[in-house]
Amino acid sequence: QIKPKAWKDFDADQLEQAVYEFTGDSLRKVLEAGVNVTMIQVGNEVTNGLLWPEGLKPNYDNIARFISSGIRACRAVKPEIPLMIHLDNGGNNEMYRDWFDHYMERGEDFDYIGLSYYPFWHGTLQMLEDNLTDCYGESCAWYVPPVYASNGKLITKGRCAIHGLGALPELVREV
Repeated sequence: QIKPKAWKDFDADQLEQAVYEFTGDSLRKVLEAGVNVTMIQVGNEVTNGLLWPEGLKPNYDNIARFISSGIRACRAVKPEIPLMIHLDNGGNNEMYRDWFDHYMERGEDFDYIGLSYYPFWHGTLQMLEDNLTDCYGESCAWYVPPVYASNGKLITKGRCAIHGLGALPELVREV
């Protein structure tokens, strides 16, 4: 995820400030428009970082700075909205552990870990289940989003696991 063209010459300090301002301004505009925001995902599939090259993995210091800046902006605007950090490759527990170990050493608090899982690329359902049931300490709860078949039919409704317990096995079986 490369930097926006308008930020192409920014250093890490300027990027951190730009993320804060952009995120806060965007959230204020959405709320002023009357949108009922029930969760905010700070970043999208940030497994390999964000705002490259400064925030490219393995530069976890900058990755945490940029994501934390977005988290602080959200908390400054409306602190009661739950916040999610979202990675892809949902069947790769080793990668999740590594990524969140690094983030938790440096980053701001968040409420949920979101994950993308595409069986063709991200492993077996057993790998997904293993990752979902291996929650990162007590600082996370997994959100299992609605799952749709390719024909658009709803397979499961979205649910949240109890904070700190990881995904409940009966929810994972529904996937």
